[in-house]
Amino acid sequence: MHCLMNLSMIRNLFVWILILAGVASSFGKNPPEFPTKISSNKRYLVDQNNIPFFIQSDTPWALFVGLTTEDAEIYLEDRRQKGFNSVTVNLIEHWFNRNKTAYPGSSYNQYGQFPFMNFLSDSIPDFTTPNDKYFAHVDTIIHIALKKRIQVMMTPSYTGYINLKEGWYKEVVANGKERCREYGRYLGKRYADFPNIIWIMDGDRNPDSISKPIIREMVAGIKEFDNKHLITSHCHPSNSSRDHWEGDSWLDLNAVYTYNWMAYVHQRCLENYQRIPVMPCFLFETAYEKEHRYTPAQIRAEMYWGWLCTIAGQQFGNGKIWMFADGWKDELEAVGSWDQLRLKKLVDSRDWPNLVPDYKHEVVTEGFGEKDNYVACAFTVNKETIIIYLPENATPIKVDMTKIGGKKAKCIWYNPQTGESVLIGMFTTMGLKTFEKPDKNDWVLILEYNKTRNYGKNNC
Repeated sequence: MHCLMNLSMIRNLFVWILILAGVASSFGKNPPEFPTKISSNKRYLVDQNNIPFFIQSDTPWALFVGLTTEDAEIYLEDRRQKGFNSVTVNLIEHWFNRNKTAYPGSSYNQYGQFPFMNFLSDSIPDFTTPNDKYFAHVDTIIHIALKKRIQVMMTPSYTGYINLKEGWYKEVVANGKERCREYGRYLGKRYADFPNIIWIMDGDRNPDSISKPIIREMVAGIKEFDNKHLITSHCHPSNSSRDHWEGDSWLDLNAVYTYNWMAYVHQRCLENYQRIPVMPCFLFETAYEKEHRYTPAQIRAEMYWGWLCTIAGQQFGNGKIWMFADGWKDELEAVGSWDQLRLKKLVDSRDWPNLVPDYKHEVVTEGFGEKDNYVACAFTVNKETIIIYLPENATPIKVDMTKIGGKKAKCIWYNPQTGESVLIGMFTTMGLKTFEKPDKNDWVLILEYNKTRNYGKNNC
């Protein structure tokens, strides 16, 4: 009897050899020990060793169907090098698949594999008949992400923006409670031991009276086998997870979603940060680079508002990368992802877990603005650090210098476009002091004490 190995088996074996060979060299000294969990103060995520984990996420929604294994390796390695530690994806994609041989509205991956084996009707797949070959490709990509210290936040059945063709709402409803619970069991059992996962329910859509009980059953199915991973929800703009799932015991993490033309990012982030009881919140989604006609400075403002108004993290998107449209590789070098890297370096250089948003305007007392000129500020309660983001059209601000400890504070301008930092000088920690940006661009002002640093190019 002869045993023949097909091309798919050879490809998968080769990928696993690469994954195992690269694990040791990719992790570095202090890799996050997944899965992430909630910090003791419930403000941010930590790993299994209680090391703070700042969510710096990209949004390759169509990753599992849009790319081959080889291209997924290229994409994830680029994101790793640019400081991303998380990605958000659709486990099953409803529309954007780049597979020209598949019928519209399908989610065939690049190997012609559909996530389900059978259909309830001509257009409604049966969620109780998962295709192991499709999910094996998903498994491989999640393991590649693990090698690169990247967390995968994924939607089991992205329900989709209302009146668009992107989501699975109709299919979720048609499958109903029992089938969706069984689908949840399959996912929970399959992915319980994958460490680098967070589950995302809904998807660009608020749950309604029809879908809400069905989504609950899907969650219950997952949790029959998987109580290791955090769960959140991606609702409709301008909403947060807590707006529609408050009180459900499975909701661990509050995802904030808004556009500035609906409700300003800083407003929704600060509102959700202040909600009681405390729950980690982060900026899950807002305007995308190269899609919503935002300038690089406007995209940066969203990044820094997301960070300084939630503390836990923020997510970035690019119009071609999220669906892996033609030319997506060129977009890997677009300015937004480099700005993300510069933000992450600044975050890592400071005591970010102990920052508190200045929502009472106790630090920046004048000139903090209100809309697109909003000056976001966060400070540590031990009076060690203040970080202030001034967008392009910010006016001069007044800072209460008594919020910094010691007799004098170091004051630094950090350029979010270049990563350069310049020591302005030492100023007494008494009374109010006026600060004005060096030029018309956006800047970050850092005030601190008890630090010894060298200041210059590419140094935070």
